[in-house]
Amino acid sequence: MENATKALLIAGAVLVSILIIGIGMLIYQSVQGSVEEGIGQISKQEMDMFNAQYQKYNGRRTGAQVNSLLKDMEVNNARYEQGDPRRVNIPNKPANFSTAKYYTVTITDTNNDGLVDQFTIVDGGMGAGAGAGAGAGAGAGT
Repeated sequence: MENATKALLIAGAVLVSILIIGIGMLIYQSVQGSVEEGIGQISKQEMDMFNAQYQKYNGRRTGAQVNSLLKDMEVNNARYEQGDPRRVNIPNKPANFSTAKYYTVTITDTNNDGLVDQFTIVDGGMGAGAGAGAGAGAGAGT
């Protein structure tokens, strides 16, 4: 009788151990999905920091500032793989930007994911007064 009691206690302990291991695995699987989702997302603070590096170029800028924007964009794009939402694009990019001219830079989020992903640069003309009218007209159409 004593052996039968010990056998039942051992069997019960094995079943409880299996149950605890099963519950642990279930919890691990549910938490792992949440962790992977969290890792894949960019936090609001990271988005703000990313966008801030480009916001200073928004509006009417000199050719030198636009060239600086291009260098910043190239450095940024080199950090991220093709298809990453943090890569930035300039459609119809001219070969070079004259430092004697002004340009109107428009920053957009074409993917609506909260990250700047495209710049539109329009020739704003020569000198301090020439670009003001051109910049306003260019911005109205976008």
